[in-house]
Amino acid sequence: MQRLKNEIKEKIITISIAEFLKKGFMAASLRDIARAVGISTGNLYNYFPGKEQLFYAIVEDVKREIDLIGNYAVNRIFWGIFDSDEKMLQYIELISEIHFNLLKKYGREFVILLECSKGTRLQNFKMNLISRTEKSYFHIIKGRGVLGDENIRKYQYLMHIISANYIDGLVKITRNYKSYKMLKSDLYLFNEYHVKGMVTFFRQIPSPVENKLS
Repeated sequence: MQRLKNEIKEKIITISIAEFLKKGFMAASLRDIARAVGISTGNLYNYFPGKEQLFYAIVEDVKREIDLIGNYAVNRIFWGIFDSDEKMLQYIELISEIHFNLLKKYGREFVILLECSKGTRLQNFKMNLISRTEKSYFHIIKGRGVLGDENIRKYQYLMHIISANYIDGLVKITRNYKSYKMLKSDLYLFNEYHVKGMVTFFRQIPSPVENKLS
């Protein structure tokens, strides 16, 4: 009996993932999900008290992984990419592998969390992720001593655009890959393009020492 209940719960989650991907949270229907599973809507409530609880059960693992990746990537390895080309290439390899492992396991949940969460308490998760990415870039600008530059607002706005494009790029890759080989290749090429562009940009900004000497 317990095995049957577990199988039904897993089927509910599988079908709900497809429903949320297709329609988004607000338009997704518990009645349609229950019908596709082959149970009544009332029986579905025995597994999940409501649509939001079902949604959170689907995205909670990927949300936790994204938070962990952000802290690790920025605090542990991100800062080293400006020290040498070797460290930059190491970072590209590492972050691409981290993204691949995440999206191989939670690709559909990743898209749901970032693109299909309107109407839930996580509807601002994508914007918050972009903001966190933007702030990590902006801290580098601060660390390189250009806060007094008259163009600082331009830099800040640019960091927002770059961050938004980066997150959108990850979503598009996740939506469109046809095989794990393609996913791995696309992620590496995307990170290579992004990181090398960022490093080139930041290396052109005068360091605090250079500012004092000029």
